Amino acid sequence: MSSDQSTDQAELDTRLKSSILEDLVDPPVRLAGESTAKFTWSDEGLRVKVVDGANVIMVDQFINEEDFNLFSLDISDETFSLGLPCDRFQKLINSADSDDIVQLKYLSDSNRLGIRFGKVDYQLSPVVISSLMESDSDDLEHDYEVVVQGEIFGEAAEIFQMVSPAVSFDFTSDSPEISASGDSDEATISLTAASDRQEFESEQVDLLLVDEDIDISSEYGIDYIEHLSYMVPDESVTMKIDEDYPMKLDMSRSNGDIQTEIVLAPRIG
Repeated sequence: MSSDQSTDQAELDTRLKSSILEDLVDPPVRLAGESTAKFTWSDEGLRVKVVDGANVIMVDQFINEEDFNLFSLDISDETFSLGLPCDRFQKLINSADSDDIVQLKYLSDSNRLGIRFGKVDYQLSPVVISSLMESDSDDLEHDYEVVVQGEIFGEAAEIFQMVSPAVSFDFTSDSPEISASGDSDEATISLTAASDRQEFESEQVDLLLVDEDIDISSEYGIDYIEHLSYMVPDESVTMKIDEDYPMKLDMSRSNGDIQTEIVLAPRIG
């Protein structure tokens, strides 16, 4: 519980499709060694943020209050936060039917989150928020922006996991590519690029060059590219990239119900 919010004064009662909750808790569980996330409710909706144990990748997800089947919140401060163990949360939600509507209700008398669907009534105990790592991407200023087809992360993970622990994103206006070079093997995925959005969308080009004079090379760990292959949808994703700053990805997931920002630090050494 955050130090500036009294649980005694918090009233929370929301209902949401189980399929959206499944997608919401998946990133924290996937991150190596990290399955606890900070759930923050406000009048605007629900934000779920998690940082992996190595502080390399951050996933920030947001569901607008309009996308809930029911959203009732009465708090004394601007936000109300709970740290939740997403591994247990995920196992519970996976037992729900895909069309179930799940109730999330804060139980102030026991300081637990009540989770109810079908015949199930479960009370989940939160973890201390001060034990969770946090990161902020608001002050990141990138030199370049592109729009990519999300499926390239799946292709990269499949090919380069056999080659090297490091994957290089080399984007130029003439020959954008993703590559890896190991002790014995090396591999390259050559990408197609366009500077016109209509061409990008109609011909399924890999990259839309928002900045046509792009010239950037940055390396990332293959384990984290594999995480992205599961979290990033096959649709178009906005990528901001710079040699001196982490990669930043903005996208919509779960049929547009979850707005997601992923920040991935480059590999050093």
